[in-house]
Amino acid sequence: MHELSLCQAIAGVVRPYAEGRHVDIVRVKIGALRQVVPESLTFCWTLLRDHEDMRSEEHTSELQSHHD
Repeated sequence: MHELSLCQAIAGVVRPYAEGRHVDIVRVKIGALRQVVPESLTFCWTLLRDHEDMRSEEHTSELQSHHD
């Protein structure tokens, strides 16, 4: 399940920019050739968020069609 690795990478990008501040929402755009299951990404974010004690951070995914 590569969605978990993606979530770990996303969290690794968010943390330095947050600089200890509270983050409410993390938005991710997923391209048409994504090979990512959005529901799995959201589920994995929940697992990572709970494990890493980022309980208040919500993840939202936006799917991009090949026409966008």
